[in-house]
Amino acid sequence: LAQKGTITYLPRISTINLSYICSDDEYTEQYNAYIAKLDEILSGVDYRWSDEEKALYIHDYLVVNFDYDYPAYYEAVKRDNREKYSSYGMLKNGMAVCEGYSELYAKLMNKLGVHTELVTSDELSHAWNVITIDGSRYFVDVAWDDGYCGYKGIVRHSNFLRTSPEIEVENHEAKD
Repeated sequence: LAQKGTITYLPRISTINLSYICSDDEYTEQYNAYIAKLDEILSGVDYRWSDEEKALYIHDYLVVNFDYDYPAYYEAVKRDNREKYSSYGMLKNGMAVCEGYSELYAKLMNKLGVHTELVTSDELSHAWNVITIDGSRYFVDVAWDDGYCGYKGIVRHSNFLRTSPEIEVENHEAKD
């Protein structure tokens, strides 16, 4: 049988059961709040800025206004994976782990027209971004630039707009 928020396929009887994690009304409410928060963050961007300036603004905004979700990471609080690893969780709780930072950064940059992708490594158990500016690809790791647990406002740029060799020096070297 399908559990809440799952899809179950029963090949013996050729049946697919879908179970949703919330009602249509709850989804619409959450979606609208999510989009409003994205728009709020983007309201501080001057669209005349260069792509590099936009990338820096969004990077610094996320570091200053959000925290790494150490309580969930160390299981001091229980959050479902939807909140712990996503941009939704970042906006809802003000924190998430690296995948939440990276997903939110990519969503915001892509809304600004700057091609940004999520990069993951199972070997490192980590996620960060690759961004294209003026035809060149750079790496950005917002989560690792927000390395001061509980201290909002301290911004590092060790992992901002780095080439492959530069990001590897910052412990992003993995075979996968």
